[in-house]
Amino acid sequence: MDNETVKQDLYQAIHEFLQLDQTADNETISTSFAPIKVFADELPVYPNPQTQAEVNAYDLAHQASDADLLYFSAIESVTDSIGERDATLSRLQARAKEIERILRADS
Repeated sequence: MDNETVKQDLYQAIHEFLQLDQTADNETISTSFAPIKVFADELPVYPNPQTQAEVNAYDLAHQASDADLLYFSAIESVTDSIGERDATLSRLQARAKEIERILRADS
């Protein structure tokens, strides 16, 4: 897996994570992505983000301060069931761990 693929996967994982309903609070975001934020600055920069979720994901990937993370708000109009959101959260957490493993192996 090349660096570009890892970068895109990381960005997409954070972007999808921020789309979750109430489960995407500051503590959950920090717990899930803090181990891989350390590597984010070494990855290429994304083009200008277009949506608030993309802005939030970009900021998180580039080590935005915890104070900034407190202002993240999940989209409230999610139609998925709690079970579907839990499954999505589990999938994204697994993806974040896989990205961390790959980045550690490459460094």
